[in-house]
Amino acid sequence: MKYYLDSNVFIYSILDTGTKGEAARKLLKAMENGVFYGATAPVSFKEIMFVVWKEKGRQEAVEAGESFLQLANMEMIGLEKGALSAAIEYVKRGMKPRDAVHCGAMKTKNLSEIVTEDSDFKKLSEMRKYGILEFCKKLKL
Repeated sequence: MKYYLDSNVFIYSILDTGTKGEAARKLLKAMENGVFYGATAPVSFKEIMFVVWKEKGRQEAVEAGESFLQLANMEMIGLEKGALSAAIEYVKRGMKPRDAVHCGAMKTKNLSEIVTEDSDFKKLSEMRKYGILEFCKKLKL
């Protein structure tokens, strides 16, 4: 099964030293070990780099970006016109633009399950949202 990973999963794994950060790191390790397959969009790369740069500096942002690009068992969904057109429809439904881009990417790959800490995704009845801790429990990590 393939699950869409929102950028905050990666950000928690890098910046959070508490329970969610530990769970996010376990989740990514499980993905790399083939327990599940992940997908995300290039907007995650931008969000990771921006937040890590803001919190820790340029060098840490570069390292985070390099690590992100090397993750195994993760599909990078391209943002073609179809994904962006779908994103506009999600914005019309009340989603924030960046979240809508994630939704548009998911739609192009017929993905309906997302791991995220962003409550904005709860607005969409056609998507199943898992929090990081909830998803780890589902995988028995």
